[in-house]
Amino acid sequence: GYAELASLGCKPLGELAAPAIELALNGPVWTAIARQLTRETAPALSRYNGSLRYLPGGRVPEIGERVPLPGLASGIEQFVREGRQLYSGALGHRLREDRARQDQLRGQRLPLSAETAPGMQRLHLESVVLPHGTGAALSVTVRAGERWRIHGRNGIGKSTLLRVMAGTLQPRSGRCRRHGRGVYLDQDFGLLDPGQSALTNLRRLHPGIDEQTWRTRLGSLRIEGDRALLALDALSGGERLKVALLAVTGGLEPPAILLLDEPDNHLDLDSRELLERALADYAGTIVVVSHDEDFIAGIGVDHVLAL
Repeated sequence: GYAELASLGCKPLGELAAPAIELALNGPVWTAIARQLTRETAPALSRYNGSLRYLPGGRVPEIGERVPLPGLASGIEQFVREGRQLYSGALGHRLREDRARQDQLRGQRLPLSAETAPGMQRLHLESVVLPHGTGAALSVTVRAGERWRIHGRNGIGKSTLLRVMAGTLQPRSGRCRRHGRGVYLDQDFGLLDPGQSALTNLRRLHPGIDEQTWRTRLGSLRIEGDRALLALDALSGGERLKVALLAVTGGLEPPAILLLDEPDNHLDLDSRELLERALADYAGTIVVVSHDEDFIAGIGVDHVLAL
């Protein structure tokens, strides 16, 4: 490592390691400046790669022979200097604000169930033909703990298929079998009454859970005090998302299957990150429709059903 590099005639890399680690701990600054460093040191690294073949005088180096790394140490020093300057300025201020926001989001948790039957069939579609969209017969088996994306062009029947899986719509032909409780959540949060408060909605959907429990859960998601009594129409899109997620996951019998129809639409950054974290923590089965590749990657989708 460091001692070997120091013997190559460079400034010892060990002297540069501490400030570089300091930058790495300070968030996205590392990525931005590291890319710049890569560009700036490319010629030096290219010369280094060439020197592995020919040394001065045309001599080929012996195996294990140490060769100089011209420009690398000075490039790292410049990287550290520029990173410190950026972090002490306006960019650093924004990054520190972002870190505070991330810390606040980490404190918001949703009660999600643990999968108790890994590998068990959760959905089985046998020659299902949808009432709208594609006329192809669909056969697929979805197992416990799997994460599926329904993918296809607009109008082909992605949302229709989700509703068939949820049992709210019958197929034109074929059979869809569900094993375990499934919950369907659309982008408009249709299970909620927008004219009622968060607290009223949750008590209506889950009468077996007392008001204080719901207040505690809403408070853990920063919907506190009188905000829990406001009509959903008066809440932000992110707050409505939190109420909807509590509604589908917070009952006495958490769902084994989540069927999500573009749940990431119209969300601000904080709400989107909360949704991704909640779904990443969820151990049950997910079937989702979304056009956002980053969201799909963030929730760990491992199967795709292409229509």
